[in-house]
Amino acid sequence: MQTAISCVIDSDPRFLTQARLLLASLRSAGIGQDDASTVLVVHVPEAMADAPELGPLRELGAVIQPYAAFASGAGAYCNKLVQLGTRALLEADRVLLVDADMLFLHDPRPLFDAEAVRAKIVDFPLPPAEK
Repeated sequence: MQTAISCVIDSDPRFLTQARLLLASLRSAGIGQDDASTVLVVHVPEAMADAPELGPLRELGAVIQPYAAFASGAGAYCNKLVQLGTRALLEADRVLLVDADMLFLHDPRPLFDAEAVRAKIVDFPLPPAEK
């Protein structure tokens, strides 16, 4: 069963650091680079696609997927939707979409079950909902 674990970052350097720590935690939790059943995808702005700063992410086994941002300012968080059309995710049997600021202590794949969708309710709307 093919699993894809995916996050979206933008060009702020803190997100590169967060993505590196996320990937390192997944490696530490037992998802190895030689594990062909799991692909780790980090979506980055097109302008960053060839940046040398992405080297550590590649070394941790990430597939770098460039994206064209369609929102900015308060709506920049909506750019996370670009990952839904990524080939690696479309071809996977199971997909885990995460924020780059997450860390894993254990392999998350055993949490998957037969349910079609599982999600966490958002903490607050971004961009803010109009009243």
